[in-house]
Amino acid sequence: YAVQEARGLGTALRLVHVVPDFVAMTPMMPMYPSDSLTETGVTVLGRAEREAAVLAPDLVITSVLRHGSRAAELAAS
Repeated sequence: YAVQEARGLGTALRLVHVVPDFVAMTPMMPMYPSDSLTETGVTVLGRAEREAAVLAPDLVITSVLRHGSRAAELAAS
């Protein structure tokens, strides 16, 4: 969807992934250090960037990894 939108608008594609500062925990869920969440975010963003590049080698693609509230960080991006 985003690739088609960028092409239609004649603009670059900017991928944004937000790593949350707060993760709701349940008693059965293990604690994850924030570093592992950041590493996972880097992996997710990298995969998305590679997939977009395959789908649209003609587009300029940038990616941003942010930390915080998803809604606030996406709106700020």
